[in-house]
Amino acid sequence: MLIQLIMFILIVSTIWIIFQFVAPLLKRQFDAWQDKNIRKSSERLEQMFINVNIKKLTIYYTLSPVVAGIVGLILFHNFLGFFIFAVGGLVFPAMRIKQLQDARYRKFNSQLPDAIMILSSCLKGGLSLLQAIETMVDEMPAPISQEFSMIIKENKMGVSLEESLSRLTKRMPGEDLNLMNTAILVARETGGNLPEVFSRLVGTIRSKMNVNETVRTMTIMGRAQGFLLSILPFVFVIFIYKTNPTMMQDMIKTEQGRMMLGIAAVLQTIGIVLIKIFSRVEA
Repeated sequence: MLIQLIMFILIVSTIWIIFQFVAPLLKRQFDAWQDKNIRKSSERLEQMFINVNIKKLTIYYTLSPVVAGIVGLILFHNFLGFFIFAVGGLVFPAMRIKQLQDARYRKFNSQLPDAIMILSSCLKGGLSLLQAIETMVDEMPAPISQEFSMIIKENKMGVSLEESLSRLTKRMPGEDLNLMNTAILVARETGGNLPEVFSRLVGTIRSKMNVNETVRTMTIMGRAQGFLLSILPFVFVIFIYKTNPTMMQDMIKTEQGRMMLGIAAVLQTIGIVLIKIFSRVEA
């Protein structure tokens, strides 16, 4: 009886210590991590000219793991499903913003040859570089018009063209944009024929885009096979769990089963990495 009482007191004391010291510390760490992610996401959205209120972004980050966890609980009817989906909900907002940012980069790079051609035509017509940029901004759609409009705004505020181009390169990193900026800076220092340089640069960029598209077309089958092979084990596990839950419970509850699941997860991860490496072709 005395031993049971001591054990009960120890358990209660441990729970009390966790709630008094460990839980607040974990909450502070989580709040700091979430605030950092919200600030980064807000900055990325502002760079994409998407105005989102911080409060709405905070609500989005807060509700995402809760909603995802509820979906996992409904699908799997256990805490493990809730936990896995909740973790996915934590990282989903940042992943979604990264996808939007990557899509913006791709669209910007696809618009760059046409923008450079407009700049070249305007320079041949006798306009200055800033006037050519203004004309290009009026004729081109977003996102390239939004990014180059920042150069005009910064120039009116007294920022030099070199500094504006440097900031543009940081916002929209890419080899083609770096080549354009280098051509502009060299031409301004040495007095070269910038329209002719632009014309050659457009030919180079379009040739590179054609090669990349050809490579992408040639590797589409390998990438599709890699995707199917990557998701097939997860689909199989869900199918077995739904059709024969006892088998999966035996795998989870026994030591041998957990070891086999761990080995399978490691091998699956290695396989996904190898498939991605083998299906990649450098243009």
